[in-house]
Amino acid sequence: MARARGLESPRVSPVTLRELRLRDGDAESVDEEFELERVTFGSPREVVVQRGSFTECALPDLRVQTVNASAARFSEVLVSDVDVLTWRGNDSSLRDVELAGGRVGSLDLSDSDLSSVRITGVRIGFADLRSATLSDVVFERCSFGTLDLPSAVLKRVRFDDCTVDELDLRFTDAVSVDLRGLAITGRFEIGGRGSRPPLDGFWVSSEQARDLAPVLARTAGLALLG
Repeated sequence: MARARGLESPRVSPVTLRELRLRDGDAESVDEEFELERVTFGSPREVVVQRGSFTECALPDLRVQTVNASAARFSEVLVSDVDVLTWRGNDSSLRDVELAGGRVGSLDLSDSDLSSVRITGVRIGFADLRSATLSDVVFERCSFGTLDLPSAVLKRVRFDDCTVDELDLRFTDAVSVDLRGLAITGRFEIGGRGSRPPLDGFWVSSEQARDLAPVLARTAGLALLG
């Protein structure tokens, strides 16, 4: 995709891990620290890592019903082949993280901090990123049922070959957010904060702008007649 003038690309570094120790995670692992480990949780109903931390780790084949990772810290982590019904990760930190392949029914990263994160080939039913901060984040070949971003702070975020049914961008603070690779198939909510235009900092294609005309007209109070 051609780069638009003035649009900054996300600065996402590839995650390269050293030799890792193998570790079988317990069904419940509260407040634990994982470092330089390849962690497998088997097939428990719930993985609890509240306030836990993962540093230079791989989490392959993460297939559980619930991940409870509120206030957890992930740094230089590879997560792959996920099959998770509910991921509770509010108030967490993800720095230099790659999530590749699989599906998540409900992903709660509200009030979280995401920096240098790449998410590839994941189906997400409901993604809650309310009041989250996203810096240098790339979504590739992802599909969303609902993507909620009200009051989020977005800087250098890009969508490549992604789809979303419902998108909420109310009161976001955005800089260099590239939506050209995101197909919006259903509801789209926008709303500015104060005197700032509601889509300031977002970039779309000319085709998308035509598709979004009814939403923009409604926001401006303009009535459309056929």
